[in-house]
Amino acid sequence: MRIVILGVGNDLRGDDAVGIKVAEKIKEWAEKNQEKDILVIATHVPENHVADVIKFAPRKVIVVDTADFMGKPGEFVVLSEDKISEFSPTTHNISLKMLAKVIKKECILSNPIFTFVLIQPKNIGFGEPMSSEVKSSIDTVTELVKNLITQI
Repeated sequence: MRIVILGVGNDLRGDDAVGIKVAEKIKEWAEKNQEKDILVIATHVPENHVADVIKFAPRKVIVVDTADFMGKPGEFVVLSEDKISEFSPTTHNISLKMLAKVIKKECILSNPIFTFVLIQPKNIGFGEPMSSEVKSSIDTVTELVKNLITQI
């Protein structure tokens, strides 16, 4: 099964970088295990990679990003596409819900299933360091994403 891992974030905005950090760890794991059906994208501008995702024609897309869902810093939730609109917009130009709609519209044959892993940030100010709470969630979220990859 072809799977896209889309780690979204901004290295210059503290906790907002967590999606990128998780994606980088998944990329290392996928390369080490010679997983050829996984495309890993780590970016602060997810809309710039829509064509790459469409060309790959995934069956599953796992998006990792921060979102303010009023949880404790470092806490995370896993949501399906129909639940994503309940949360605040992210710090990106396009909402994750809209990104999913665009990709699904263009990937008619593969009809990808979207799963969103959202981490509650503490610090997203420009130039802020990543909080210890969010930093300590990276390995747990990475393991969660690996489990999501292997689920059918």
